[in-house]
Amino acid sequence: MENNTKEIKGDIAFPAIISGFVFSLVISIILGLHLFLPLWGLFSASIWGAISWSYKKNNISLIEIQKLGILAHGPGNHFVGIESRGGLLCLTRDELIFKPHSVNIQKDYFHLLLKDIQDWSEYSVMGVFPMGIKILKTNGTTEKLVVYGRSQWLELFSEYITKMPTKIRTNTSMVTSSNLEIKDLEKLASLHKEGVLSDEEFIAAKKKVLS
Repeated sequence: MENNTKEIKGDIAFPAIISGFVFSLVISIILGLHLFLPLWGLFSASIWGAISWSYKKNNISLIEIQKLGILAHGPGNHFVGIESRGGLLCLTRDELIFKPHSVNIQKDYFHLLLKDIQDWSEYSVMGVFPMGIKILKTNGTTEKLVVYGRSQWLELFSEYITKMPTKIRTNTSMVTSSNLEIKDLEKLASLHKEGVLSDEEFIAAKKKVLS
């Protein structure tokens, strides 16, 4: 069984060293600056080891790769509420899949169809690490990811998301716009019924929504 999937690990050492530096500096200021260097080494090695262990433990099998049609995968994080879930990000021709590892509180798989992605942008995690990707969905909501090897993921996004048929993406946007219009009209009708809007104001506001 041949494996042609792309494994994207990126640079794990850089965030481990910087995170270790920050943690060590904070603790050294509290306990004593003479502890800074040994703590920096300890924290950096621990963070690097934790990321590597998580990725190895959560890595995807060849059977899963073949079954799901995975084109690329690599370690990352997916934000759900206040939790930054560690795990494995996978890309197929149709969707993004995030497989969280067992240490997380929220362990459900995350699936996002590529046709439901409207746009994406880069952001720096904690204002320092150039590892974040923010995804804007066609329904107006966003998803935040932290990935290793961000430039490689962005290249894959551009390659596979722009290959989706334009008709599908246009229709999805039209449906989203129509849903928003309906909600706005219902709200205006309710305000008009309650007497908040006069007849003239209601008609003018309705024309504005429909224009």
